[in-house]
Amino acid sequence: MSFSFRIKNELCKIEEKSLENKLSEIYGVILFSKYFKRDNGVILKTENKSICDRFAKTFSSCFNITPNVEIQKNTKKNYTTHKSLYTLAISHKADRLIIWNYFNLDDFSFKDKFINLKKKICTVPFLRGIFLVCGNLIDPTINYHLEWNVKSLQLAELLKNSLSELDLNLRVNYVFSKNKYLVYMKAYENIVDFLTFIGVQASVMDIIQVKMLKEVRNQINRTTNFEAANINKTAIAATEQILAIRKLKKTKRFEKLTPELKELANLRLNNPQMSLKELGENLSGKLTRFSVNYRLKKIVAFAKS
Repeated sequence: MSFSFRIKNELCKIEEKSLENKLSEIYGVILFSKYFKRDNGVILKTENKSICDRFAKTFSSCFNITPNVEIQKNTKKNYTTHKSLYTLAISHKADRLIIWNYFNLDDFSFKDKFINLKKKICTVPFLRGIFLVCGNLIDPTINYHLEWNVKSLQLAELLKNSLSELDLNLRVNYVFSKNKYLVYMKAYENIVDFLTFIGVQASVMDIIQVKMLKEVRNQINRTTNFEAANINKTAIAATEQILAIRKLKKTKRFEKLTPELKELANLRLNNPQMSLKELGENLSGKLTRFSVNYRLKKIVAFAKS
């Protein structure tokens, strides 16, 4: 089940008792529906049965109209795990006209409509309805990206303005791509703030948990890479030291080293895996890591001279 599917299921469980809120949610659905027209009764098509059930019930309670819910086999090539496609439709033209006229859908003066929106609708259910009909959240384990697929430039601007007007400091943009307008947000904080605003709780906690896990993994990767680099550096240095000591022994120059350097050289030769700290702790006269490193450098320099 996708993140978007889970979020929409959670939104569908929110009960709206206020008629004003129900009408605001329906208005968001109707306005941003890709299908609803005066001569076409289809309101929405979705793989999520909960959305159809929610709005069939809402239309019935608000307008005493019972929409049809049709079930079809999903013919999309890349459908998710949901094999059925649900269509919500209002078949009678008289019923469609009631809704069309109630929301004054002939008036497409969007500039004036946006100014009057805040006076006529409840913002939270309105935005909730829009998300249910055309919103999508990319899996946050992959990327932080929340988008709305809208059918016109006017609707893209209307939605962008509606979101920007919220007291949430949302960074919203839109782009025209593949014959559709995509209104989107990419900032993690904006996505969490918006979903919380429209009433999503459980799914928001999941998104926060995903972010925490990603940060932990990144920290582990950074630490592992740092440790791997240090191990590699230590191995290279130890190899150089051992080769230098063997060279000194082979050329009979090993005896020219001081007793302290001889002890350290033999210890290194017999313990190639030891760190500088461990070498210092195993000498007869214990040395610091810095002192061990200094003496080993002297041995290597002597071998090269």
